[in-house]
Order: sequence, then C-alpha cells, then structure tokens
Amino acid sequence: MAKSRGQNQSGDKRLVGQFSRHDEGESAQRRAQIKNSHAVNSIRSRVGHYADAQPILLGAAVDLSTMTLEVLAIAGAVLGLLAFILALAAQLRFRRMRRDYEVLQGEDDQSTFVASVARHVDEVDKLRVDIAQQREVIAQLQTDLHDAIRHVAVVRYDAFGDMGGRYSFSLALLDDDGDGLVLTAIHARSDTRTYFKGVRSGASDEPLSPEELRVIALAQGKEE
Repeated sequence: MAKSRGQNQSGDKRLVGQFSRHDEGESAQRRAQIKNSHAVNSIRSRVGHYADAQPILLGAAVDLSTMTLEVLAIAGAVLGLLAFILALAAQLRFRRMRRDYEVLQGEDDQSTFVASVARHVDEVDKLRVDIAQQREVIAQLQTDLHDAIRHVAVVRYDAFGDMGGRYSFSLALLDDDGDGLVLTAIHARSDTRTYFKGVRSGASDEPLSPEELRVIALAQGKEE
C-alpha cells in the first residue's frame, strides 16, 4: 500500500514537471512571439517612415536632373551656334584675303605677292631719288629766279617843254631784291643822250630824276 502511494506521488511529480515545462515552453514561445511582434512593428514603422519620405527625395532628384539637362542642352546649342558663326566669319575672311592676294598676284603665276611688293618698293625708292633730284633743281631755279631781272617798268615823258611826242623815257630793270639798273634816254631836237645808273635795294649812289624814281617804284610794285 505504501509502495503504491509512493508510485502515485512519483507519477504526480512527473506530471507536474511536464506541465511546468509545458507552461514554461508556452511562456517562452509567447515571449518570443511578442518580441518578434514588437520587432516587426518597429521595422514596419521604420519602413513606413522611409516609404513616406523616399518619394519626395526621388522627385527632387528627378527635377534637378531634368533642369540640369535642359541647361546643358541650351548651353550646347549656344556654343554650337557661336562656333558656326565664327567658322562662317573665318571662311568669309579667308575668301576676301584670297581675292586680294589674286589681285596683287596679277595675271602671271610667277608674279607672287612677295615679288610684287619688292617691285613696288624698288619703284618707290626710285621715285624718292627722282623727287630729291627735282627738289634740288627747283631750289636752284628759285635761286636763279631770285637773281633774275624780272621786274621791269618804263616811263615815257617830254624832257623839254618845246618838245612833244614823249620821245624821252626811263627804263628800270631790277631783280627780287631791287638790284639792277635804270636806263634813261633824253631826246632833244639835235640829239639823244642815254644814261645808265646802278640801283641797289631800290636806291642809287647817283642822283635820280623824278622820272627815274617813279620807274623804280613801278618796277618794285610800289606804284601803279
């Protein structure tokens, strides 16, 4: 009887231990499920937060990329147009230079631009020499003209009261400085006398008659 009770008590203990272990297992599973549930909820909340924020960031990136592409496209078009204009201007300038070169080159192909310029330089040098020589000749001519007798005047008059016809005269022959001579002819009934008087700067060392003074003034342009 005692043995049977001992067996029963032992069996009860085993059952209690099994139930305890079963309860502990269920508690551990529940705790694990609760922990997993909290982790899942935390992950879901984080994913939801990033899911809400991510479209805004992606939209901004797309807008920035589109704007950048538009700016780059416009800049490329402007640069292309500028390059085309520069190329066209360079081509027109090259054509103009080529046309000018052909004009300077002449009909003969051997007459190059350099040869043409050298020929023109030689011609200009010759012209300079000729001009210098002509200047010397002109200077000499001016000196000769200055000393030439080119101021001439004559005055006719009656030397005597009983004579008519103004056969007497005074002639002045002067240069630019007023140097020269005065020729006077006095006509009378029986003869004609001629006198020469030297003149320097419009005056003479010998006495001059009124007619001679007048003719000198006329020759120098001081009297009309």
